[in-house]
Amino acid sequence: MNFPTECQFLNSQTCFFEFSKEVSEEVSEYIALVVAALEHDPGIVDIIASYTTLMVVFDRHQYDRHSIRKRFKCIFSQLANEPSLQAKGKSIEIPVFYDPEVAPDLLDVAERCQITPEEVIALHSERVYRAYAIGFMPGYAYLGTLDPRIQLPRRDTPRLKVAKGTVAFAEKQTAVYPSVSPGGWHLVGRTPIELVDWSSESLSLMKVGDRIQFKAISRDDYVALGGTFHGV
Repeated sequence: MNFPTECQFLNSQTCFFEFSKEVSEEVSEYIALVVAALEHDPGIVDIIASYTTLMVVFDRHQYDRHSIRKRFKCIFSQLANEPSLQAKGKSIEIPVFYDPEVAPDLLDVAERCQITPEEVIALHSERVYRAYAIGFMPGYAYLGTLDPRIQLPRRDTPRLKVAKGTVAFAEKQTAVYPSVSPGGWHLVGRTPIELVDWSSESLSLMKVGDRIQFKAISRDDYVALGGTFHGV
């Protein structure tokens, strides 16, 4: 791995790295490794990882610009000397009820992609996705990469409210809305499971680097797992 590792300081306690201009599995894996090296450091206040960038907020009582640079230099040196390192991402299976009863865009997506609703479900659920970034709201993970056969631009008119647990996609990405929210993606299913654990330190079920797969379930299973049918 050979990425730019020069730190940019946004203020007296925030540094920023841009590792690449291009989104890739390799870049995401590298960022996940850096995050893993930092997440239990008591001098780190916050870590915000994205597709190709990393922003780190540090405690000024424990680090200054010189010492935080030194800390990162050690991490980057270790990664350069141990190229076989892999981030310890989890494999997570998310049950999804794919049906117009909870997925108002499923039939429209099928029509626009010129395939059947069953094929949309299969193409979405058979792929393993990588969590590239967490953002927008607690627990919201940007997952990629969607099968090209069901890639569509965002909706022309976003909805003001999307129900909690709704599974959606747009362009190359897919995601699950962890709580009621506005949204402009195509709604194709709903999961009954909680995406946010407010008692945990990370809040989110998913972290950058995790592997996610959706599993189609029946209406009865959806109800048995606590699924609801109200709009919001």
